[in-house]
Amino acid sequence: MSDISQRNYPFVANLKRIMKEKGLSDEELSTKSEITVDDLRKILYNKKVAGPFEMAMLAKALEEDMNAFFIEENDA
Repeated sequence: MSDISQRNYPFVANLKRIMKEKGLSDEELSTKSEITVDDLRKILYNKKVAGPFEMAMLAKALEEDMNAFFIEENDA
């Protein structure tokens, strides 16, 4: 696992799960969150570490509590 993958875990896994549950594409979430589609894809593919601002914007756009992004599979 790369350094970025480790730093984004479990945020990205949960982000992808929530996006799938809500039926949102990268483009739709980008528009709702006001994060560029390029930056969102970098986060989704572990090319960029998601910062606190981006995490907050994504949580707001998805209408999710921030805690939802940090639940590990074993805790669910």
